[in-house]
Order: sequence, then C-alpha cells, then structure tokens
Amino acid sequence: MRFTRLTHSLEGYIYHNLLNPSLEEAHDAVKESLTRTLLLTLIGLCQVSYQGRASSELDWGDRLIVIKPDGSVLIHQSQGYEPVNWQPPGSIINTQLSEGYLVIKAIRRKPAEELIIRFTKVYALTSAKLFDTSKIEMHLTEEELRQVILENPHLVEEGLRPVAKEWGDFSGFIDIFCRDKNGNLVVLELKNEVADQQAVSQLYRYVSSIKKVSPLVRGIIVAPRITKEARRLLMTLGLEFKQENLSKCSSLLQKSKDSQSKLL
Repeated sequence: MRFTRLTHSLEGYIYHNLLNPSLEEAHDAVKESLTRTLLLTLIGLCQVSYQGRASSELDWGDRLIVIKPDGSVLIHQSQGYEPVNWQPPGSIINTQLSEGYLVIKAIRRKPAEELIIRFTKVYALTSAKLFDTSKIEMHLTEEELRQVILENPHLVEEGLRPVAKEWGDFSGFIDIFCRDKNGNLVVLELKNEVADQQAVSQLYRYVSSIKKVSPLVRGIIVAPRITKEARRLLMTLGLEFKQENLSKCSSLLQKSKDSQSKLL
C-alpha cells in the first residue's frame, strides 16, 4: 500500500507514506504536502543545482531531502551530519513535472537564490504534521564556555577585560583572570552546570590568595544556575554570581566556529 494516513495522540500525524511511488504520485504528494505545510522527506536519485551568491552543481546520487513547514530545505548525502546544500526558512517552494523529472525549486528573493532538485526516481516519501513545543537545553563544556566568555566578556559585565586564562597560583588554577572597568582584578570561576557550595569555596580560596598581594579583587561565579545554599554562602563571603544563558553561549560559539571555518 503506497498511501497511509495515521493519526497519533500528540496532535501529530503521518499524512503520506509512499514506497517507490511513480514521479506523478510523488509530485501529487509533494504538492499537497506543501499546500498543507507539512514536514516532507524524500529519498531518491536526484541532481541538485544552486544559483545565488555563488553557484554549485551536485551530480546524480541517492540522497535524503528534508523540506520543513517554515520553508527550510536540507539535502543530505549518505554520510556526514551536515547538509551538502540547503535553503533557510522563508524559501518559496514549488514543484512540477518537467522533461521526465520531478522538479522541486526553493527560491529566495533577498538575497536572490534558487535551489533546484531534479529526481528521476523516488524510493520513499513521507509527509507529516509534527507536534513539538520542547526547547533544547544546551550543555557546553567548561572549556567551550571559557572560550565564549574570553571572546565576549561583556556577557559577564560591561567593561570587563580578560588578562589571562587558567592562571595558576598555589591555591589552584583560575578559569579567567580579568580587570573590570575600574581597574579592579576579577576572578571568574566557570561552571557549565549548577554551581554548588564547593564552587563557591573554590572561588573564595582564589580570591583570598590574591587579596594577600592585591586587596582590590572581586570574585564572580559564572554558571547557568546556582543552588540556594551556594547563593547564601556567596553573599556571606562577599562574592558575586552571574547567570549565563547556555543556549546564547552555544549560538555565539557556533558563530565563532563558522567565522573561523570561512577563513580556512
């Protein structure tokens, strides 16, 4: 059976589920799925061309195509996690049968871009309405969090200027050593999860050690959350807490990696 309609409890459902459809059947299913703004996946033999800020050609091969309700288009080969080509949300998508091909076009107006996918064979096609309101909770490593703060110290405090990372003294290693806008020394203790009393005690040891030679020093724990007990101890010891949004930090980290890759 090439057409299956299933209904599920979380408001989501499978609308099309086709195996080895003809190009005509696939075209009709793609057209209906686009009209209904469904998530659409196709596996098939296709060729891909792109014209826009640059140009590219991807010769014939078996690939997975994902078309999302927001207009995103992703083209995946059988290996690797990144798409070999894509169009972002907001693309205008249409389909047609032309010269023996099933053709899917994804067009952007600004900037002017056109992605054209031509199929000679569709092995499988599925369209679905998915129900998903969850938001991802990011978990950066402490080294990744350190990199983000070093590149964006304003996330902790405006005017903050890093002067050293993993700076060591007899009491241990300081994650990031800074000066604030008033010239005071600032010790940052980074935690990628919940900061507890042990983290506060660790920071206090670093600050106490530095105060022996420089009394104007502050200590700040940077973490997504802190326990109530740790917050009370923090206030008692005259230290500070800065809550960081790991999703925002993750986004900044990815932008930094993307910028570096473009330079290679």
